[in-house]
Amino acid sequence: MTDIVATEGLTKRYGTRTVVEDLNLRIPEGCVYGFLGPNGSGKSTTMKMLLSLIQPTSGEVQVLGQPMTRGTRRQLLAGIGSLIESPPGYAHLTGSENMRIVQRLLGLNRQQIDFAVATVRMQNQMDKKVREYSLGMKQRLGIAMALARQPQLLILDEPTNGLDPAGIDEIRTLLRRLANDGVTVMVSSHLLGEIDKTANMLGILSQGQMIFQGTREQLMAAPTPEPPSPS
Repeated sequence: MTDIVATEGLTKRYGTRTVVEDLNLRIPEGCVYGFLGPNGSGKSTTMKMLLSLIQPTSGEVQVLGQPMTRGTRRQLLAGIGSLIESPPGYAHLTGSENMRIVQRLLGLNRQQIDFAVATVRMQNQMDKKVREYSLGMKQRLGIAMALARQPQLLILDEPTNGLDPAGIDEIRTLLRRLANDGVTVMVSSHLLGEIDKTANMLGILSQGQMIFQGTREQLMAAPTPEPPSPS
């Protein structure tokens, strides 16, 4: 199976503080990859390095079969959708108006926008202002924005954070459907229970280091991993 994301020795330091250390990440094509770890473990920093939003201190990132560099960044990002931190969107505009902005910025056609909205099942909510949306609806609009360019890879940072059980179940169902449609999904969470039934593959981060990577079945059979000792 082809790895759609692969890192070698990926490391990020800020001064003397190491946030991510020697990370060898493997995300097979067509899977839902659950990226787990407590808050502050380095998940968001890793995702930002994969998207070239943060430059690594050392190590390499390969995405969609190519190294992520200044020269390839623009081309590679065209095949990646992402939702990092807070859901995007202008609260004073409707969902439709927000999607039209995305359409103009990315040079997309109306069919791509309609497809993204239908994928997250927001067709009946697009005439409402975003300020009137529930948190779950804002998350789904953010995912629609990320899906509009019909990416091969979707990177979602804590998309279930703050959602009630019904909202979490909506996102789970959506991620499974996207994977079935051929989109590779990387989704982070600090709670195993939120994504363990959705993810085909799991990576567990602690203090910036990978302490487990494999299938859910392998995790259940493995001894409890020990967190790395503080540097």
